[in-house]
Amino acid sequence: MKQRCIINKAAHVSVHFDHTLAGTRILGWGSQTDILVNGTLYPSIVVPEHNGIDMLIGINPNPINGWYTGTTCNTTNQYDLRTVIRHEILHGMGLTTSVFNTSIGRYHNGTCYLRIYDTLIKDIFGNRMVENCSIVNTAKKWYINGVQLYDDSWSHHVYTNHLMFWELGPGECQYLKAEEVRMLEAVGVTCSLHQYPLSSAQRSQISLWLLPIASILLQFC
Repeated sequence: MKQRCIINKAAHVSVHFDHTLAGTRILGWGSQTDILVNGTLYPSIVVPEHNGIDMLIGINPNPINGWYTGTTCNTTNQYDLRTVIRHEILHGMGLTTSVFNTSIGRYHNGTCYLRIYDTLIKDIFGNRMVENCSIVNTAKKWYINGVQLYDDSWSHHVYTNHLMFWELGPGECQYLKAEEVRMLEAVGVTCSLHQYPLSSAQRSQISLWLLPIASILLQFC
């Protein structure tokens, strides 16, 4: 059984090698397009009316240890490119904060707005971390839909050997697990369990919004 997530439209994804990352320890980055809905920023991937680019993904063309691009997960000491792209796609689907040590929220015409993700960050008792673009709670541990977040990067969680763990090591191949599903569902992406292998019809449906990134993404779901 593996997790499969459904979005309500074909995503528009722009992916490229970011040569400024070459030789660094940064494997890649992902960003989302924000759409303002009733005073809150939502990832455009869950907004049917949006027809532009939904996410940008930059990949290190030459990371330390190099990329593994096969399908057997026999990566030795290399980084699994599929896993990194899956990770960055989830950021683009809304698993990313706009609350940082030096800034909070995003501004438009002089007004600050929070991402839906940020409004869902709560302490263990259910009290919100931020309101009106201000930190109102200084608890030590934060959660989204019961998933504990990493305290130095709230766009990631703390569960090792998971897709959205804050650090990926060489030789790791990760897929969606329950923690990622709960985070996605919190921001409006529906997920469910499916038996594998997929039928040809299911595989075609999944690949519709992955086509811009070609076959490297076919194992996302």
